[in-house]
Amino acid sequence: MDNQTNTSNEVDLHYVGQKVKGFATKANDYFFDFIMFFKRHIIIIVIIAVAGFAYGFYKDSLDEAYEHKVLVIPNFKSVEYLYKQAEKLNNKIGEEDLDYFAKLGVKYPGKLAKIEVQPVVDIYDFVDDVETYEMNDKKFDLFKLISESGDINAILKEHSTSKNYKYHTIIIRTGGKTTEEDVVAPILKYLNSNEYFNKIQKAYQQNLDYKLSQNDTLIKQMDNLLIDFSTIMRSTNNNLTYYHNETDLGDIINIKERTIGKRDKYLVDKENFTSTIKEMATLMNVRYKSKLTGLMMFVYPIVFVGLFCAIMFVIAYYKRQVRNRKALTQNI
Repeated sequence: MDNQTNTSNEVDLHYVGQKVKGFATKANDYFFDFIMFFKRHIIIIVIIAVAGFAYGFYKDSLDEAYEHKVLVIPNFKSVEYLYKQAEKLNNKIGEEDLDYFAKLGVKYPGKLAKIEVQPVVDIYDFVDDVETYEMNDKKFDLFKLISESGDINAILKEHSTSKNYKYHTIIIRTGGKTTEEDVVAPILKYLNSNEYFNKIQKAYQQNLDYKLSQNDTLIKQMDNLLIDFSTIMRSTNNNLTYYHNETDLGDIINIKERTIGKRDKYLVDKENFTSTIKEMATLMNVRYKSKLTGLMMFVYPIVFVGLFCAIMFVIAYYKRQVRNRKALTQNI
């Protein structure tokens, strides 16, 4: 029994050895054929490589892509609207619908290459941008929950999370330089033309005016109250510090400070709420460089030579199969 087992193992090892040897022989033959192929077609391959280099150099010289970045605040819960509209415009670019952009007022729409929106990830501004301390605590708890989870960077950049950030960047890519009036202004005008959000914008402005009016009235009332306290203190010759500790004077002062802080926020909001997609800053004509920028002179020779080799191998395979079929037919 042991002799049979040893014999079987020797046969298996011999079989494996033959297979490995056969594979090595085929690999050597293929490699030699590859060298002979280049030797037979060396002149054609050099010409194709030079042509690819020249064409790649030409493409690199024409590759003048620029990005124009617009920092915006999507007001009135219009973040989803902004992203959907950017996606729509980007699809129009892919469809080469130049008439659509011309109707929007974009000059030289053929230059447009891409439009996208990216969030400005600022978790601290997200936590602080609130009106009440209760909401602040809720957002802080949410921030703690996010920080305790797995990949915090991935979560912060998720679309569902990014909708809660205040600032977003509209990135417009064009083939060549342009001006803000030719591209950015027409696109922002289009984004701010939604009838529903325009009605919401008016309602927000009216609400802010009312809040500011009530805020100013409240501040005046507290000022009068503090003046009355001061008058009473002078007339009674009491210690102001003692009176402050024994009464609600300290609470009044704290409320006044908070009210003034709210007033400042309302004034900022009044300016920010002048449009649905509020433009904060614009940076024009930033040179865009992809991973292949300046490398096409090396990429195209490889691509062209690779295509030539693939075509020649297909032709050789076809001829070989034709010969095999003819030989098989003659033998029959």
